[in-house]
Amino acid sequence: MENEVDYEKILADLEAKKANIEAAISGIKVMLGQAVNISGVSSTSARIPTSISHDTFFNMTVLDAAKKYLSMVAKETKPTLDILKALEKGGIHTTYATLSSQLSRAKTANEVVCPKRGLWGLPEWYA
Repeated sequence: MENEVDYEKILADLEAKKANIEAAISGIKVMLGQAVNISGVSSTSARIPTSISHDTFFNMTVLDAAKKYLSMVAKETKPTLDILKALEKGGIHTTYATLSSQLSRAKTANEVVCPKRGLWGLPEWYA
């Protein structure tokens, strides 16, 4: 019996690796202070509400902190980079890749929504 190649599985694996590599590149660019292109919009400094203090997200998971931040921005979708900067300001230190992965998993579980590529919001905004 010949071994059959599962090209769908190979493609899915390559796409996952590509997403992780792109996220890692973006994370390194953020650390270097370089512009990061997120869904066609270049950003070097994300706006963060001044109501976030150094301990706003104290003792929270990355996902819970991201959802809390989204709840603070008055139904305005935010790119991953803005969320990352807000979490850092509020005491959560994570990577772009980790945050992106957490948001993608949360999207699958309907905990967050992505109405436009690269922009995140909360499902209750669209109920």
